[in-house]
Amino acid sequence: MPQTIISVKCTDQVLTPIDTPVIAAGGVDENKIAFDFCSKWDGFTKKAVFRYNKSVTAEADVGEDNSCIVPPEVTAQAGYMFFGVYGVNEAGVKRTSTVIKYKIEKGAVNLL
Repeated sequence: MPQTIISVKCTDQVLTPIDTPVIAAGGVDENKIAFDFCSKWDGFTKKAVFRYNKSVTAEADVGEDNSCIVPPEVTAQAGYMFFGVYGVNEAGVKRTSTVIKYKIEKGAVNLL
């Protein structure tokens, strides 16, 4: 299935957007984030965390391919989503990243 992919580099705890395509509101399971983690994240189970307009929050598992699907509840309407990532290793150590603010444009389904 074709997907819109946001590419992000994660160096230590800093997220840096690499490819930032337009995301139109209303899509379901079509938007993906692909992370490029530095070696400091090796051995960590990772989750992406999302917030939409400071009200809706969600999490998504980051798979072995270092990507996740953006939860549709954070792209349902035009506005801003915020996302970051955290990881936990077997010893219980937790790493976290900075947060990226990403604009969600008005989508055609919002006209219905």
